[in-house]
Amino acid sequence: SDLLVLGYLAADFWVGRRNRLIFLALLSLSFWPLLIGRYGLHASLLPLFEMGCFYGFQGFSQAHGKNKKFWALALGLLTGLGTFTFTSWLVVIPGFTVFFWRQSREASRDSRPWFLAGLLVGLGPWMAALFAQKAGGYWLGVSILSGYFSWRQQLATAFSNFTVLLCGPFHATTAYGPFWGGF
Repeated sequence: SDLLVLGYLAADFWVGRRNRLIFLALLSLSFWPLLIGRYGLHASLLPLFEMGCFYGFQGFSQAHGKNKKFWALALGLLTGLGTFTFTSWLVVIPGFTVFFWRQSREASRDSRPWFLAGLLVGLGPWMAALFAQKAGGYWLGVSILSGYFSWRQQLATAFSNFTVLLCGPFHATTAYGPFWGGF
């Protein structure tokens, strides 16, 4: 339900007032929010943090004066705290940072340090855990070089992520990702 509320608020800016109810209906009835709502996984927070970041960017875009700095700080904090959701958030951080940087024009450049401060505060716990648990072990564990699965199985799984959309999975063994509908 939090995802739907944030999605509705963010849709006002991104798709307009006329289309936000359509967006809300699609978000509430689509496969992934219904599926991940059933599991107690950190990854199920990913769409919630994404909608929160989109809403934060909306607040930043529409704010004036000191409120602009507040929204920049909040957006940076949300972007940094997203590291608690899933390892794929490491791709979202540079994306939101570049997006924010390009959208903050001459008049709002003084809000950039506030965004970076929020980002660093949000990244703080993740960075502390990263260095406490030896960074090399973490990076190896989430990389393709981890050795948990053979290269052949990893390539077959990657290929199956594409073929499942067209004709079903490439191989019959278990892969990380549900193949039942909506993939």
